[in-house]
Amino acid sequence: MNKNIGLYQKMIMVIVVFMAFSLGTYASAQISSMWQNIEPGQYQAGFQTVEKYDYTRVFRPKYDYFGVPLEGERARPIQICIWYPAVAEPDESPMVYGEYCFPYPENSDLFAFVTQLQNRERNYLFGIYNPNRGLPLDVMSVTMSAIKDAKPADGQFPLLIYNSTLQGSYCENAILCEYLASHGYVVAATHSVGTRVINPVTSQGDLETLLSDKEFLLANLRDYPFVDDSKLGVIGTGFGGLESMLLAMRNPDVDAVISLRGIYIYSNNFEFVKQSPYYSIANLNVDLMQMYPPGMDNLDLSLLESFKYSRRYSLKLKKLQDRDFFDYDMLASLVPGNEVQGLEEKMAGYEAISRHALEFFNAQLKDDHIGTEYIAKSLEENGPGSPSLTMKLYPKQDLPPTANQFMAIIQDKGVKTACELYDKFKGDNPDHVFFLEAPFNMVGYGFLQRNQIDDAITVFRMNSEAYPQSCNVWDSYADGLTARGDTTLVKEMMRKALEVMPNDTLLNEQTKEAIRAHAAEVLGTTEN
Repeated sequence: MNKNIGLYQKMIMVIVVFMAFSLGTYASAQISSMWQNIEPGQYQAGFQTVEKYDYTRVFRPKYDYFGVPLEGERARPIQICIWYPAVAEPDESPMVYGEYCFPYPENSDLFAFVTQLQNRERNYLFGIYNPNRGLPLDVMSVTMSAIKDAKPADGQFPLLIYNSTLQGSYCENAILCEYLASHGYVVAATHSVGTRVINPVTSQGDLETLLSDKEFLLANLRDYPFVDDSKLGVIGTGFGGLESMLLAMRNPDVDAVISLRGIYIYSNNFEFVKQSPYYSIANLNVDLMQMYPPGMDNLDLSLLESFKYSRRYSLKLKKLQDRDFFDYDMLASLVPGNEVQGLEEKMAGYEAISRHALEFFNAQLKDDHIGTEYIAKSLEENGPGSPSLTMKLYPKQDLPPTANQFMAIIQDKGVKTACELYDKFKGDNPDHVFFLEAPFNMVGYGFLQRNQIDDAITVFRMNSEAYPQSCNVWDSYADGLTARGDTTLVKEMMRKALEVMPNDTLLNEQTKEAIRAHAAEVLGTTEN
């Protein structure tokens, strides 16, 4: 009874806020006053929510502390929030920010869940706007641009996944998301929720949970008629910047990444970042734009610089602080009578973030030459010494093939092409695996059986270079050379096999004995 009363009271609070809007308190707020010098696109921004349960994951326990069964759905609740290009009807009014803070669920079973998220956002706003205790409620009534449940525009549009900062709100950059939707993008987000509780923490477990939420989002949006899932970008702020980068490493369908002050540019987070099972420099091979503020003591771009297989645009906004990468001060500036210190610089910075994000995605996902030219011009104009922002390009290096790709190259293009790639990249990254020892050895013997002796020797040679501590690869190399009649080199390979054998812990004793017998046959008992 008490729980239901509490929920009812909170709902009344939301309704009161909406009534304030309907009476015209801020009816004069227009898109131009919110977005200043960044112009909306050709579409009206629409907004909708979708509620789902992920039945592969459990959010609530089966029993309470005393072993009493708990009632209700236990699967992980996920509310997907979607901005999209839409067509406005004459009688439709834009949303107010309070509707973002409490995105009323279509599924009433998720009411309590969304209410907890609303309370978190409300408390966050009180912290942001402290000591002005009345400002959070005023911001709730600020008129936004999007129209709730508006009719989607005709066509299919690239999909962008937005990742909020840890314990942040999906609507922390609602202005940016509306702006991108108006320019022909579907922007989708989920709430930042922990594995078992509402508030996630900085742990690999909660990071995995948040990444899985975005994969769940992607799976559920694939069949939407207005979504072109063949063009996928990710964007995130703070911890969400790390999520965005790891999503690209985890999911090869990601085509472009934007990180707003992603936490991987701060040295105290390096160890945590590298602990992720998805972290791999080789797996980040799409273009990335990193935007960040200056002045942090632990700012360190060395991890960003190490992503050598990605073309990276590093954009330092010199007059912004961390909070300026969210839209909260923009919203506060729209409350009549409220003054935001340094608003002009904040506006200019947010406009730069929004415009660069749009043109970057246009260039990457729409093959838009205007977007490409805009980024190129920005690089030229905002080099070292620019007063407000500095933009630097880190060019990408060629990416070596994966083990599967390398095997396919041998099959489709031939050993010569594969060997050229191997020789090109083998010194670039000693830890890169072009192939696995045992399957690659079988490829060599396949060539021997088809009497393609030179190809077999080339394969055995590459395998011995990649796995020099394996006595079996040297023995196989000797087999290839024997077929060609290179007696001197055969003996050299067998001596190498015997040399590494004591430290080869992967071969069983039976195989080692067979190699010893082969060596005795080749070298003679005096050399063995």
